[in-house]
Amino acid sequence: MEKLTTYTSFRQKCVVNPNTSRDASAILRQDSMKCFEDQKARSSKVSSDQDYYSSAVNGIVEDFRSGNAVVLGSTNLNELEQSFNWDADGSSVLNDDQIAYLQNKYNLSNMGEKDYLNLMMDLNRMNAITAEDIILQYVGIESKELHEKGVVVIAGGEYMDLSNTPARGGNILSASKNYLSLLNRALDGVIKHYDQFSTDTFFFYKESLEHKIALYNKLDDIFDMIR
Repeated sequence: MEKLTTYTSFRQKCVVNPNTSRDASAILRQDSMKCFEDQKARSSKVSSDQDYYSSAVNGIVEDFRSGNAVVLGSTNLNELEQSFNWDADGSSVLNDDQIAYLQNKYNLSNMGEKDYLNLMMDLNRMNAITAEDIILQYVGIESKELHEKGVVVIAGGEYMDLSNTPARGGNILSASKNYLSLLNRALDGVIKHYDQFSTDTFFFYKESLEHKIALYNKLDDIFDMIR
């Protein structure tokens, strides 16, 4: 079953080692602890160190690192002003000069897809984000299973569009906040419906959404600085 989808021309299957699980008591949100303890009791396998999401996306990142993949969204990376800074660890905070530079260069209320990627490359060059942070914005969760289980259903039976990311352009200030809201609601839905998933599938979705929420919280803070 495919659990990852890319917003480019390729797809990758998530492969999870069925011989591993994890100690849920250290991971689950506090308000879901009792529910998951019931599920954990039904599982006979225990693990403490598997990162389901990273094990699924590492191959995609390596395709870009090696140059085998060069397209994100609809943009060929060779057409951009900058290339990936693979040495960046994303630990830097933008200084006043960098903020002024980005404010003068970009209009966050009206961006095209290529402009958005140029902004991401600038942030990567400034060590505000990593190359992986850029790539993983274009790797989404295959939500068919979540739809089928009613996890991502909102009012009126409408489904959340988890592919509608800020990277599509437009007003990325509002798009970022809207997408964060969707991700948090989807995570709440996965935890609420935990008993509909196998242990490995539950953790894959949970960790995927948590990774994305952390990333977009960081991006949202940056966008607020340079608006």
